[in-house]
Amino acid sequence: MAYPVRSESEQLNICENIMVGCKQIIQGEVGRLFPALVGCHAAFHHHKARFRNFSDIVHVWPECCEKVAKFQEHAEQEMMYLLTADEITLDLMGLHLLLKNLEPPSKDALNKPSSRKQWIRVLCDYRPVVERIFGFFRENEQGHDFSPRCTQAILTARYLWTRAIVLKLFIEHVCTDDSEVKRCMPLWVMLRTKADMKTLESLEKVEKFLKSCNKEVSSKIFGQQKCAHCEEPYTGTQETQPSPPVTLPCNHTICRRCFNETIISPDVTCPSCDQPFQKDFQPVEADQSENVLAYQDFRRRCNNFFMEVISQLCFAEGTPPSNDIVNKLLSYITVQTKKGQEVTKQLTIFDDCIDSTPVVRSFLLQHLMQTSGLEVHQHLENYFRRALRLIDPIATTSDQSHSLCHLVLQCMEDSCHQRYSEENKELIQAATEMLRNSCKKIQLEADHLLENMEHLSQTRFSLSVAANLMYKSFIEKTTKLNTKLKRLFEAVGKLCEECGSNWPRRYFIKYLCRCYGTDCYQTIRNECDMAMKRWITLPELQGNKKEECHDRFIVCGEGYTQMREAFVQAALNEDNKKLVNLLQTKKNKWKTETRFLLVVYREFTMNFLYEEAQQQFSQKVKQFLQRTLMNCNKIQNKESYFPTMPQDDLDLIKEALLASRPDDGSENPVFHRCPNGHLYVIGDCGRPTVVARCKAQNCGLEIGGQSHVLKAGNIKDHGVDTTDTGHILGRAKYRNLAPFPERSLKPVNCAIMKLLLHMAMYIGANNNAQKDLRSISTVLGKSVENVLILIHYLLAEIMNSRTQARIGERAEDDICLLKDKRSRETWEDNFNKRYIVPVLEKSEEIMNTVNNRIVNDKRLGNDPLLQLLYETDKPADILGTEYLSENPSVWQFRDRISVDHLMQTFVKSQQNCPVLQQFLEEEHFLRALRFVPGIIRLQKMLIQKYSRRLNRSEALGLTMDKILMEFQDTRSSEIQSCWNDFKQAWENVHQSLEGYGFPMNGNFVYLSKENCRRRMDERTSIACVLPSERDTGLCSYALLFFLLEKQNLFLQKYCQQSKINLWDDFGTGETKLLENNDKESFDNISSTFKQKLSEGQSDALYEILNNLPIEQLDYLSKMIFDCLLLTIDIPQKDEESVDMSKVRLKEAIESYLYDPHM
Repeated sequence: MAYPVRSESEQLNICENIMVGCKQIIQGEVGRLFPALVGCHAAFHHHKARFRNFSDIVHVWPECCEKVAKFQEHAEQEMMYLLTADEITLDLMGLHLLLKNLEPPSKDALNKPSSRKQWIRVLCDYRPVVERIFGFFRENEQGHDFSPRCTQAILTARYLWTRAIVLKLFIEHVCTDDSEVKRCMPLWVMLRTKADMKTLESLEKVEKFLKSCNKEVSSKIFGQQKCAHCEEPYTGTQETQPSPPVTLPCNHTICRRCFNETIISPDVTCPSCDQPFQKDFQPVEADQSENVLAYQDFRRRCNNFFMEVISQLCFAEGTPPSNDIVNKLLSYITVQTKKGQEVTKQLTIFDDCIDSTPVVRSFLLQHLMQTSGLEVHQHLENYFRRALRLIDPIATTSDQSHSLCHLVLQCMEDSCHQRYSEENKELIQAATEMLRNSCKKIQLEADHLLENMEHLSQTRFSLSVAANLMYKSFIEKTTKLNTKLKRLFEAVGKLCEECGSNWPRRYFIKYLCRCYGTDCYQTIRNECDMAMKRWITLPELQGNKKEECHDRFIVCGEGYTQMREAFVQAALNEDNKKLVNLLQTKKNKWKTETRFLLVVYREFTMNFLYEEAQQQFSQKVKQFLQRTLMNCNKIQNKESYFPTMPQDDLDLIKEALLASRPDDGSENPVFHRCPNGHLYVIGDCGRPTVVARCKAQNCGLEIGGQSHVLKAGNIKDHGVDTTDTGHILGRAKYRNLAPFPERSLKPVNCAIMKLLLHMAMYIGANNNAQKDLRSISTVLGKSVENVLILIHYLLAEIMNSRTQARIGERAEDDICLLKDKRSRETWEDNFNKRYIVPVLEKSEEIMNTVNNRIVNDKRLGNDPLLQLLYETDKPADILGTEYLSENPSVWQFRDRISVDHLMQTFVKSQQNCPVLQQFLEEEHFLRALRFVPGIIRLQKMLIQKYSRRLNRSEALGLTMDKILMEFQDTRSSEIQSCWNDFKQAWENVHQSLEGYGFPMNGNFVYLSKENCRRRMDERTSIACVLPSERDTGLCSYALLFFLLEKQNLFLQKYCQQSKINLWDDFGTGETKLLENNDKESFDNISSTFKQKLSEGQSDALYEILNNLPIEQLDYLSKMIFDCLLLTIDIPQKDEESVDMSKVRLKEAIESYLYDPHM
């Protein structure tokens, strides 16, 4: 029984509540020693989680115990029920007081930006603890019989927390530094009682407050101007909300409300003079004045705040709000015009934001789909029925209704993906059940339209799951074809053959080809059994007919197409005049030759699809081909630094260390190596004066020297670079699929350049090129087919850009021949900016254009598989919703949004968001941070089991499969999960550990290339998993150090951008903690720092401080505080130790004070 007590008052509170719990357990045995001891231990164990809750509260709010004591003496009337000796309420009392502490001290407390930021900082500190406590009570409300007292306390705390979160969201979204809204305390006051955003009363309070803010801001901006039509002021009246002005082409200015009603009318004319104007009219420049733009920005921020309230609070915890709330939200997306017409608008509380299209936004629908409860289907029915009423009844087609159905289908499908992730063990079983249920229900009557859409969305989801697993089973060979998987494929086959529609089969094949390529589809067709082949083959492709693959060389433009047609005509008709004329073109002769070679390659390769053209090469032809291919310098003889290869960055570290030297020349650090080759640094003049021991990997040999003479075996480091030349990635099967950045190259740019490198290597690079294609496909979120199109287009652009001006450019020989690392980096940067970046910036446009060319290609455009992939089907002219399952738009392929997709979108947008940019650049490493707790837990479990019972040789022989078998108790699943975390983390980052240096015992250590390329599986020894200072134990040490350093660097950059000083927070927190424990704040500081200043020292300090600018004074005071509070006395063990008490303060801080980067 252990509890981390921080103060006497906290100890007293814990002991009193343990006694309360003890009395509940032993009841009539009170007063007897042994039952009391047992009862105390039992009470603490039973309520351990609640005591931990209180400890967390004290940790973030050290004044908690004092406030609890005061509360016990003078409790508020409404919270008197928490003072009881019948049950433990300490954690709830602390929670209530913690939330009360968030109440602003005065009505003007949050009027200034600085005070708002401080208040939000405190709330963010409290938030993890508060939500953890709420989560504990929510998860345990079924297993624990909480008393009505506890239930009431939690409910009251939720009200207080909801009010705080609403105010936080309002400050973050609406109250900018130069905000039009100066006072936000009225919102706090309005939510004083029962702030529950799942009830209509609370939501209406927020609505009322936003409308009052809107009216106030509108009055400041527009004054008393009136609309030319309705003659109401733009600031609104008591009955209407403000509406900004719009100036029409006839120069009449009307309010936005009247303008919106005008453009949805059949006759679009000015309501004042009846002069017609275009329906797609955009407001003239006069409407984009600074005031109007400011008002529109304010409205946008209000809408964002309101949507966050709906998202975070109304639909919190996966449960829908009350029926009144849902109906209210549905009313927000529609508005009735003065002419009685009901139309859609954006999800907003303002009534002048009519949407330009009759299709409602999916925001509300997404949240309804993610909740659970009996009322959800009824809400969806109401949503759908209400939305259908908004569709134009006089329209000649039902495109609008299909668009609405498509929107609902997408939301339902996204909900399935969120419910069943790839890691979910129930994924295969759930997909199988969905397919079985949907077999007869995807063509229901119109009366069951919503149910029909639900089954259609589940069918799309299940077919995508089956396609992904089929690829992993037949192509990657990473998933075994077990019984569950066979049942899933059988369910797919039954659906395709018995559902009465050919579209599920077509969608399955389309998804497989679009995600993984037509070659994978053809491979699966050839390898699967006859039963599967029956339903995996399109009826149009039945039989043994062989189809040519589509011609991607078409990206080379019209010149290639003409050359191809001329070549075919010459071959068929023996009329070569047109071909000769094209070949004799003198302009860009080399481009003509390239196009001709592409045509010859294409036609001869495709010709071998047909049996009559197949023939065996003669030995003479084989020898000619071998001489041709091998008639170049072998790549292993090239002493070049290949692009995208990893490198040793030790020279950069040396440069950084040398660059940090003071300008006075007092420091000249020199690098040396011990007899075992380990690197160390000698500072000052760079010559040895002290003998020490090498700390690298338990080396222990003597380093340094005396009288400027090195010890025997120590040598000066000559800067030997360990970076290898040539291709050093190893076998493709050991490479990670996720691409990594190298130097200044982003992951996708690096992957594309790596693919081009492997293509240029000709021989032995096939598997690497396939791996590169999959990597690019993963990052871009596009199919391999589309990636190939991009690569073909990139190569065509390289060819087309080779103009006379480019040919005349002269580059340095080192850059052309990649003679060193700097020339490689320069070449990579130039190539990336000139060719790769422009293609990626317009990748969507390129893929759409080229795909249209391929589909419209006269020779191959009628390929049925090609038409299916690029969705050339046209829906029927009139197609009612009862035929929804036969509408091609229902079965369109849709790319799912991912982090990689966000990365590409962000790069194209070129927005200045440094924190988001840093996150996306490091995301492939940061995503591995979630494995750190599992890795540490794994190491603790192994240390506890084998502590001091294994020597080194035994550890090398003990593999993980044997260890997993030994954990056959209740912890078997836990250690398996932790081991999986270790393997996934290693798989994510092991390539980046090559050349990565990390400190250990005062030295800089590198993981050997053998260890960096080590595979972690069940045959891995325990020596690789347990951290140590040598050999294989460095693997886990380097892994954890690398991940934690990535996290710290990201936090550091975030703090720099957000202007947050973590040292201030740590220092302030430590000061408060010491003060609450009745300890002196500077108790751990050396007595030398506490000596009283002499009169001369005081005068000198006074003069110095008076001459400093206020900015430097502020920085100096913070830095001195950090130095005093965070100083740790370093034991005098080696030459690197410094006695800070003997260093003059001026010398210690002047480099910081006058650093221009500070």
